[in-house]
Amino acid sequence: MTQNTNESNQREYSCEIMSFVVILILSALSHVWFIAIALCAAMALWVTIALVGQWAHRAAEAYLRSTRSQMEMAPSPADCGSQVFRPAEIRQSVDC
Repeated sequence: MTQNTNESNQREYSCEIMSFVVILILSALSHVWFIAIALCAAMALWVTIALVGQWAHRAAEAYLRSTRSQMEMAPSPADCGSQVFRPAEIRQSVDC
């Protein structure tokens, strides 16, 4: 009879323990989803920054290439001097 009274005084906490474990697991899973979403957003941001940087680099190279080719095709300063209007030379040629 003493066994029955001891057993009735002891409460079984198995349901509470299982529910606590389930709540912990569900809470951890919800945080895992938040972390996964944050990681995906960070990777998307990194890829966007890398693509914009690559586009800027290509645009800068194309701009430098075009200015370099324009400079190569431009007449040299010595050639530009012959195109300057010099009235004294014209007068001399007319006076002769």
